[in-house]
Amino acid sequence: MTTFIFSQSPSSTEKEITLSGKVIDEATKQPLEYATIILKNTKTQKISGGITDANGLFNIQTPVGNYAISIEFISFKAIKIPAQNYNANKNLGTFQLKDDTNSLDEVVIIAEKTTVDIRLDKKVFNIGKDLSIRGGNASDVLGNVPSVQVDVEGNVSLRGNDNVTILIDGRPSALVGINGAEALRQIPAEAIERVEVITSPSARYDAEGTAGILNIILRKNQLKGFNGSMQFDLGIPERYGSALNFNLRSKKWNFFTNTGFRYNAVPGNAFNSNIDLTQTRENAKVEDTRKFDRLGRSLFTSFGTEYSINNNSSIIANIIYNVGNDDDVNTNVINRFDTAGNINQTGTRIQNESEDEKRVQYTIDYVNNFNDKGKKLSASLQFSSEKEEGLSNISETETSQNILNDLERVLQNQNEDNVLLQIDYVHPVGENIQYEAGYRGNYRNIFNDFYFEERERNSQMVLLYLIQV
Repeated sequence: MTTFIFSQSPSSTEKEITLSGKVIDEATKQPLEYATIILKNTKTQKISGGITDANGLFNIQTPVGNYAISIEFISFKAIKIPAQNYNANKNLGTFQLKDDTNSLDEVVIIAEKTTVDIRLDKKVFNIGKDLSIRGGNASDVLGNVPSVQVDVEGNVSLRGNDNVTILIDGRPSALVGINGAEALRQIPAEAIERVEVITSPSARYDAEGTAGILNIILRKNQLKGFNGSMQFDLGIPERYGSALNFNLRSKKWNFFTNTGFRYNAVPGNAFNSNIDLTQTRENAKVEDTRKFDRLGRSLFTSFGTEYSINNNSSIIANIIYNVGNDDDVNTNVINRFDTAGNINQTGTRIQNESEDEKRVQYTIDYVNNFNDKGKKLSASLQFSSEKEEGLSNISETETSQNILNDLERVLQNQNEDNVLLQIDYVHPVGENIQYEAGYRGNYRNIFNDFYFEERERNSQMVLLYLIQV
């Protein structure tokens, strides 16, 4: 059966002929259905033609004349037959169309969306290109994961319990070491591939975090050839950021990097009112108005390489480097009232905090996925180092009399070095049983330096505490 896409009404004196033929794919030799055959009359400039059937055949009735013929199909190179006279029925033969590779390679579309994968021992949330976290950080990503809550201070809780262990790529990491809430704000959202929520951890995890474990998996792009993306963000309140993700992959080697920079100014406020209903206290009502301004800057970069031993096993070496600087100002205005509603006292507390952080982590992993059912052997050796320096200046003023009541200064230095060796073997049996075995050795060296001095009313600054651990 032949279907016409163009029509031409010949006059009663014109003789009609039939042009037939077949169109196939040159590579597969399969017939091409709906290929288009276009006839152009060089004298009248009129267009006629038809399309092929399921067997790739065409039969076109047309008046006698001089025609230029074109055979076309989407994503294939067209075949053009020079103009010539056709005055009798003719079989044009078989036309073999070639793939138009230039056209096929012009556009590559990769769809990404946030999905949930429920497994035997965990829930896996694959992070897509979610606009709500674009230009954000790891705290923003975790805030979008069901059952996970992140408060305004960046503290993470799971199902209402804040005793949560946070891992990076399945292991403790300097990236979320001493100050986990602040460290999470240093990791750009674009560097995160997925988040695993483990509420019933097995024996291969440390006995920490009664609420469960959040395992953040960083991106290691696996696309072949050279691939990459660059992203720049601008927002209000003042926010600037950039994220770069690149990888170069051949048959055996994969080189990858994730780099992000962030500059965030985050204003905020809070109000709290406490009333003593017994009306017996001197300060029957206390109002606390709080204003805070946070400024955070950070640079995060991860780069590494993967060598594929075979289709199931590979060795991965990775280096992660992170530096950050935060400057925060918290202002509290406290008003105290008597039982009649009169102000007893008005005070202002201002806290200026500055924090510098530096983290570096070196990791080498061996992974062997025996099959796609979860049977796996992995070994990891990791060294990480973290340094944090913090300075806080706190002043308390009695506003009504403009008297400086208290002045404090706090210096904190925290250093941590960590060496981890871990070997794990996982063997699922059916859908509900999984056997695990492994070894874990962890060496930690932690040094804390705490310095505190205070000046009370009408006195000099006095060193009160100097603690080194």
